[in-house]
Amino acid sequence: MFLSHPSASWTLTYGDDTVIGPLCLETQGKPLFRAMHCALDGRQEAPLTPGAPSAVRKGGCAIVQSKGTFPGRGPVELLQTQRIAGNTIRLTYDISWKAEGVPLNQGMELGSLRLEGNWVRYLLFSPGKVLQETPEWQPLPQDLEKTPLVFSPIPVVLLLEDQEGRRLEYGLGQDLWRWQKGLNGDFLHATNRLTLSRDREGLVLRRHVAFCDPQEEARRAALLQSDPRFAADPESGREARPVPVSCPEKRQFRFQAYVAWSEPALSPVAPVPPGAKELTANTQGIQNLSQAIPEGAPPCLLLDLSAISFPPASHVGRAGEPMAPPCWEGRAFQAVFRRCLRQIANAAPQGTLILRGVFPGECQWPSHLARRGASLPHWDLPAILESLAWARQLLPEAWTLQVDEKAPWTLLPSLSALGAPSGFRHAQEQE
Repeated sequence: MFLSHPSASWTLTYGDDTVIGPLCLETQGKPLFRAMHCALDGRQEAPLTPGAPSAVRKGGCAIVQSKGTFPGRGPVELLQTQRIAGNTIRLTYDISWKAEGVPLNQGMELGSLRLEGNWVRYLLFSPGKVLQETPEWQPLPQDLEKTPLVFSPIPVVLLLEDQEGRRLEYGLGQDLWRWQKGLNGDFLHATNRLTLSRDREGLVLRRHVAFCDPQEEARRAALLQSDPRFAADPESGREARPVPVSCPEKRQFRFQAYVAWSEPALSPVAPVPPGAKELTANTQGIQNLSQAIPEGAPPCLLLDLSAISFPPASHVGRAGEPMAPPCWEGRAFQAVFRRCLRQIANAAPQGTLILRGVFPGECQWPSHLARRGASLPHWDLPAILESLAWARQLLPEAWTLQVDEKAPWTLLPSLSALGAPSGFRHAQEQE
C-alpha cells in the first residue's frame, strides 16, 4: 500500500505482510527513514491476520490501522493507529497485556526506525523545559557505532538534520505521564529511553517505553525478598516465593507519539499580507466578523489566539507561566477555537486567515484531560496538529490558512505546514 500527498514530495510505503510500518518514507526524491517497527525483548511483532493495513479518510487525515502480536510470548497484542496529514504522522499504540506472569526481559520498543542519509546534528526539547529555554543544535558524535547516544527520560522532541538540510522530528504525544510510567506495575522498575546509534546501514533510532536494566532489576528483587508477600513465614510453613520484578500488569496500555519531516512544498515562507483585518474575540467567539468582511472581495483576517482572555484554569500549570496562552488540550480553549473557525468558515466562500499564538507548551492541569486529582504532565503540540487538520478540513477549499510562527517553533517541521492542505480532504458529510 502506498500513500502520497498530491502537492508534496513524500510517499509512504506499507507492506502487504507486515503489521506496523511504514516500511519507508521517501521525501524530496530520497528515502528519509525505513522499517518503523515495535519490538518486545528485541523481537518484532507478527501479524494476527494476514493482509495489508486498513486505511480510511476522516477528519482531514488518512487513518491507517494495523494489528499484531508478539511471537513466542504470552498473548501480548498491539494495535497501531496512524493519522497522516500534511507532513506529520500521529501515532497511537494500544497494547493489550493479557496475562499475569509474562516477563519483560529486555524491554519494549515503540516506533523504532532506521534513518537514511548522512545525519550531522540534533537538538532536544526536554521534559519540563519546553518553554523555559531555547535548545541549541549539537553535532552528532562520530563514534556512534561504539558509543550510542542515550536519552533518559525520552525527550519531548528530538530533531535531527542531515547534510542536505532535511529534518526529522520525533516527538512524544500529549501523554507525557504515560511515557514517564511506561509499563511499570508494582514490581517492574524499567525506565524509558531513546538511543541513537550507527551501523553499516545508517543511523538507528530506538525508543523504549520500557527498558530493563538487569543489574537494577536484581537489586530491587533482593530488596523485595523481605516483603511479607514473598518472604517465608515459618509459623504458617509458607515458603518464600520469587519476586515477579519483570512482569508488567495485566491490563491495557496506550501511548501516543508523532513523527514529522521537512517538506518545502508545504511550508513556503510567506509574509503576513498587508492590510489584514485583526479580529476581536472572546470566549463567546469573534465579535467584529461582519465588519471585517468587505463587500465584493475575499477577506484577509488575522486572529490572535493569545489575545483571548480565558479563566485561570485554562492557564494554570502551563510551564509555570500563568499568562501563557491556554493549553490546547483544554475543553474551554477547544470550544472557543472551533466556534471562531466555524464563524469564519460560514462568513465567506474564500479568503485568507492568519492565525497567531499557535505554539505548544507543557501543562500539569488534569482537568484538561478529563481527570481529577494530582497534576498530570502533558503537552499540547499533538492537539495543535489535530486542531489545524480539523480547521483545514472545515474551511472551504478556496481559503488560504497561514500560521504566523515565532522562534523556537520555526525549527520544527510539524509546525511549519500547519496551514497547508492536509492531502486527504474529504466531503463534509463524511465527518
